[in-house]
Amino acid sequence: LGRKSANMVFASETTEEPEVIDENDLFTPISKLLGEMDSFHIERVLHEHLNYAQRRKWEYPPILLFKLLVVKTFRKQSYRRVISSLTIEDCEFLEISEKEPGIFSIPSASTLHDFAYTRLGPDGLKKIMFSNGIQICRSILNGTGMIDSSPVEASRYDKYAKFNSHYGCKMYKMHIFHLNEIPLFHLFSKGNEHDAPYAIPLAENVQNMLPKLKKIQLDAGYDSFNIHSTLWKMFKVQPL
Repeated sequence: LGRKSANMVFASETTEEPEVIDENDLFTPISKLLGEMDSFHIERVLHEHLNYAQRRKWEYPPILLFKLLVVKTFRKQSYRRVISSLTIEDCEFLEISEKEPGIFSIPSASTLHDFAYTRLGPDGLKKIMFSNGIQICRSILNGTGMIDSSPVEASRYDKYAKFNSHYGCKMYKMHIFHLNEIPLFHLFSKGNEHDAPYAIPLAENVQNMLPKLKKIQLDAGYDSFNIHSTLWKMFKVQPL
């Protein structure tokens, strides 16, 4: 091996056995995180959106189906794959009812798909995300609001996306209102649209979440007297 450097230490020269770290110990399963999460406000929104009290008894609780959708998205699996790959630990974390020891009452892939597209739909998901935003604003007091846009690169085969010379690609834009590091609301636009028209609509949606802000920072694209004065009236802080 040649001459050892001053900082090199061989395993055979140490007095202790090398520590072996199991990579699985470094991660918490998404099902466990969901099982430990206080999902009361999400369940309440689900029940209101689905008219839960007025319908016949559901075979599976809506909150379970929603959590399975989160697992599906996080693991980037198909409906069929996420159902077939659930482990005993997943079922226990998600509190899936047990018909007999080791046999759980797991919804089918078609049931989960129907819940996502027919029952929950985009409107239900928007209501849940808005409720999450309210909870975030209640938890973060005197936070910093931030408005900026982010490029969303499009496929080169996308016939609707336009080329943006600044970013050097075909793209769209995501205009985002952050509270500290957390995105509260976004608006989607074409890739070459100016940022300024989206600042006030973003702020109007976030205002309904009742944030308590100490300041608002804006990208230069949102710099105008109308935007500054409107945000000051909404949040009673001076935009920077």
